[in-house]
Amino acid sequence: MLELFGGPTSTCCCKVHLTIIEKGQEVIEREVNVHEHQNLTKKYIEINRDGMVPTLIHNGSILVESSVIMRYLDRVFPAPALTPNLPNEAMRMDLLMKDLDEKYHSAIAFLSFSEASRDAAGNLTDAAKLRLKSFDKIPEPKRREQRRLSVLLGLNSEEGRCACGFLETMIKDIDAALQLGPYLAGECYSLADAALTPYVHRLWLLGCDELWTKSYPSVDEWYANVKSRPSFSEVFTKHEEVTRGRYNRERSITLGTWKRFKTSLDSIGDKPDDMASRLPARIWGDRHPKVFNEKIK
Repeated sequence: MLELFGGPTSTCCCKVHLTIIEKGQEVIEREVNVHEHQNLTKKYIEINRDGMVPTLIHNGSILVESSVIMRYLDRVFPAPALTPNLPNEAMRMDLLMKDLDEKYHSAIAFLSFSEASRDAAGNLTDAAKLRLKSFDKIPEPKRREQRRLSVLLGLNSEEGRCACGFLETMIKDIDAALQLGPYLAGECYSLADAALTPYVHRLWLLGCDELWTKSYPSVDEWYANVKSRPSFSEVFTKHEEVTRGRYNRERSITLGTWKRFKTSLDSIGDKPDDMASRLPARIWGDRHPKVFNEKIK
């Protein structure tokens, strides 16, 4: 039996849930509303000391950390395999998931919390001011400070501009991977697709899909492809009413989230000591540049 603790507004919960459905497994969903800080209650901390979602319980074993859970599921339920057999494709999957955990997750969290806390003029809402006090309950200092800054500073801050730059790089990396196959790690759906889908979907919900629709048609095609899978319907469409209460595409478009995002993105590089950067896409497989023997001057 699989029990998934979390909720549909968490990207990390969604990528685990997608993996479960792609594996053809049934799951009991146990709601843990992070916006009401149910993840910080004594009862939940007993099974996940970090107060993070998701937590998965499988036959009595308690599993934490979304990417670790995904790999566990791929081992325990071997069919269909969600890890490619070819080493280069498996490497691409691993690196996409590593970048997601180390860079892109914090970037989408910053964008999500920042925009959910602002009105059309970009000012903090009264609800956001109350939310700031609740962050004191987060046990991990770094995560507590990240949440606080995302609400206080907004996208025109150095941290916000870094987040926008990272998310653009994520789209570039996805596009580069798709030049080698219809899915992120080759010909078949993999853990990388399950991992990245919630983040691209969150950008869509926040009205930031112009990040790829005009410049990266391969990403648009991939997004349409993963949206057509039964797993997407089960994880996202089934819960869209709950999600809309937190991340509403129409509201985001009305409030100008994309305009603020684009302004922050376009400002990167204006200063010589800029913390933010707009990185090129990773080079995958045989898409390598020519190597010259000339000395670098």
